Amino acid sequence: MKYLEIVKKLQNLSCNTDVLVLVRSGVFFYGVGKDAVILTENLGLNYCCMKKELCKCAIPVIKIEKIIKILEEKRISFAIYDYTPKGINEIGVGKYKEIGRYISSPISETREHFNCSKCQYHNLIDYKITKNKEKIKQTLIKLQEMSEEDGK
Repeated sequence: MKYLEIVKKLQNLSCNTDVLVLVRSGVFFYGVGKDAVILTENLGLNYCCMKKELCKCAIPVIKIEKIIKILEEKRISFAIYDYTPKGINEIGVGKYKEIGRYISSPISETREHFNCSKCQYHNLIDYKITKNKEKIKQTLIKLQEMSEEDGK
């Protein structure tokens, strides 16, 4: 399973209803989608696009204890997981395990992203999509010209 699939699976567990889900991958804990929105609005953390219309928020592993303390002070329920992709620590393909949980006031958020047009990465994603479309268009024009020359 890929990282985003694992995160979605964890977010959809019944024990994680109305809970902020943070998943460690590498040297960061990530909040994805609704969890990134919660982290940004309640802790003032920066967000960026994971993909178009899906925000993510990264917390360095060395700062997680500080973030946990703030979440507890604000009475924000959370669950923290450790994700290990294939080949690391020899625990298999895309394994995860819960490493912490705090249940207080339930939270809810339905937004997966903020206003994409204001996101610094949104324009970059649009630029790449436009650039790829232009390359495809130019390739099709060349192919059409080549086929017309062959037909003469």
